[in-house]
Amino acid sequence: MYRYPVILLIITAFIVACPGGKGNGPAKKSEGAMTAAHPDPLSASKEKLNYASMDPVPLPRDFPEGVYLYAGAKTIAGFHTAENYAVTLYTPDDIKTIVASYKERAKLEQWKELKVLTLSDQTVIKYKAGDHAVTVRVTREAAGSLIALTVR
Repeated sequence: MYRYPVILLIITAFIVACPGGKGNGPAKKSEGAMTAAHPDPLSASKEKLNYASMDPVPLPRDFPEGVYLYAGAKTIAGFHTAENYAVTLYTPDDIKTIVASYKERAKLEQWKELKVLTLSDQTVIKYKAGDHAVTVRVTREAAGSLIALTVR
């Protein structure tokens, strides 16, 4: 039931993070390899993915310091290109708790909240955090939530 939003979330994060789309010129060579606890989520069997049982993966090389990662969340995927970082986290917590945590942390860090979009099963918040633009997308999953961070 929640498989398709997860796949859409991963594809969206990839499209947002990859340069070269929408007439921006040729794509730039990726500086780092993608890391993921599941080798290829798009070709996974029809069984529902169990994020809680996945082994955590390291953050992408040179991930910017000062970008808040939700406390207790497990990194299940991450990659970076020449311009962007994308990280997906899993936590058993609900969307409201996660969003409240990011809003509180953003206030403490003096991040500027640019946009908030709340739908029935996800919330997207865009921030200006120092030199970085940070997009936080929180999506409900069967046994918790996925947090997709895109940092430019």
